[in-house]
Amino acid sequence: MAQVSTRYFLGCDNSGHWYLVDASRRAEWDLWVDLDPEDEAGWEPPGFARRIDGGPGRITFTDPVEEA
Repeated sequence: MAQVSTRYFLGCDNSGHWYLVDASRRAEWDLWVDLDPEDEAGWEPPGFARRIDGGPGRITFTDPVEEA
């Protein structure tokens, strides 16, 4: 049986921090990024997002796919 791999995208918050985000949670990510900066719910990233210290240039890929 073939192993199913999780797809991720690179997301950036409104403070310039980069994250690896499970592609199936894009809608949740977009809602979080669009929160008002004064909303305390937006002060901590969602648990499903993994912060990339040092920026997106530190990420490597196999089999990248560009979504339409």
